[in-house]
Amino acid sequence: MIIVNSTFSRALAGNSGASNHSPNSLLFFIDLDMVFSQDLLSRIRFNTIKNKQVYFPIVFSQYNPKFILNLSNKSTFQINSDLGYWRHFGFGMVSVYKSDFDRIGKFNTKFKGWGGEDFDLYSRFKRFKLTIFRAPEPGLVHVFHDFNCDFIRNIVQRYSCFRSSSNSHGSTRTFIELFIDKIL
Repeated sequence: MIIVNSTFSRALAGNSGASNHSPNSLLFFIDLDMVFSQDLLSRIRFNTIKNKQVYFPIVFSQYNPKFILNLSNKSTFQINSDLGYWRHFGFGMVSVYKSDFDRIGKFNTKFKGWGGEDFDLYSRFKRFKLTIFRAPEPGLVHVFHDFNCDFIRNIVQRYSCFRSSSNSHGSTRTFIELFIDKIL
C-alpha cells in the first residue's frame, strides 16, 4: 500500500502506484467501485502487448438496484440490458506495460478530483501510435453507487459526472414499466 498525503487525485495515485514497478511490469489501473472475475486477468495479459497495444476494457455498469425489477437471484456478473449497460464512453480502466506508461508521460497530474485524466491518457496513447484495444469485458463490473457531482467545480468534469449519474439509474424499459405501473 502506498499512502499519498494530498488532495484526491486519481492521476497522482496512479503515478505513485506505478512508480514502484519495473519497466517490464504489466499494470492495470482500476477504480475502487469495480469487481472483477479471475478470467479478466487472463484477458488483460492477452490483450496488452508491450510497445504495441494497450487494453481499455469496456465496463459493464450496474443500474441502481432500487429501479431494477425482479432483482432476486441476480449475480454480480449477470449481464443484461435490464441490469446495466456497457459504458462505451468510459476510459478509466486500462492495462499497459510500465515502459509504455512511462513513454507517454504517465497520468497528467493537472487533473484534480473527478474525471478527465483517463481520456487524456487514452489520447496520448493514440498520439504515440500504440494500438488501442477495446472490447466489452464481461469480467469487469462497475457496482452501482450514488454520484455526488455538486462539489466538482470544473464545468466539463461536472457535466461528465452528471452524464454518468443519469445513465446509471435504469434502463428505458424499466422506467417505462414503472411509469405504466404508476398510472394503471
